[in-house]
Amino acid sequence: MREQQEHTFSTHDGVELFYRHWPATAPAGDEPRKAILLFHRGHEHSGRIAHLVDELDLPQFDFFAWDARGHGQSPGARGDSPSFATSARDVQTFCEHIGAAYSIEEENFAVVAQSVGAVIAATWVHDYAPKIRAGTRLAGVQGQAVRAVRTARAGADAQVSRQLFRQQLRQGQVPQP
Repeated sequence: MREQQEHTFSTHDGVELFYRHWPATAPAGDEPRKAILLFHRGHEHSGRIAHLVDELDLPQFDFFAWDARGHGQSPGARGDSPSFATSARDVQTFCEHIGAAYSIEEENFAVVAQSVGAVIAATWVHDYAPKIRAGTRLAGVQGQAVRAVRTARAGADAQVSRQLFRQQLRQGQVPQP
């Protein structure tokens, strides 16, 4: 089980949002650092998706998971954000923070998101056009695939999908839809 660190970052409007960081346990030598960003479902928090860090078994990747505004250890009315655009901008600010604080380039990010977190991540991808090279896995409401950038093959068995995702990331390939 990977060691978890707890931090906060400041959003564009000065709100301090909580996040968890699991540093890579086997950095890839001279290769640039890589990160997987985890975004939780609408009524949950980063602690509820922490199991993915060990299940994906990608020791060369840093993992990051935030608590969105009003969730988990982040401030705000429970479950509330001023707007959907604010939430998408929070993702952008989070990514900028990770890049600056951990020296991880945006093109070395991969995104795994569930439910409302997937919708927010898809909005971020649409609105900010990040240079994510490693691909994106988004699971929409009730587990249906949301297609944005590159997603898991629709209808694929979850275990097979996780194994394929791990294999493609290890080989530096972009996961195919």
